[in-house]
Amino acid sequence: MQRVDATHTVHAIVSAHPKALAAMVELGLDHIKKAAVLNTVGRVMTLKKGLASRDIDPEIAQAVFNKHGMTLEGIT
Repeated sequence: MQRVDATHTVHAIVSAHPKALAAMVELGLDHIKKAAVLNTVGRVMTLKKGLASRDIDPEIAQAVFNKHGMTLEGIT
């Protein structure tokens, strides 16, 4: 299972783990699938902050990423 560090920027995560984008969209971070958003906001927003801004429970995020073959670290 791939490890994803939630303290890294969304852009860095998607660059290293392209299938993480599908997990983020499933969690409701669907605006990130737009290249312009990924290349601007995604370069400064960490996954942890993005989840918090949408009030997404860390346990739910972990379950979704697990379903996509990844495990989240640094989320709590």
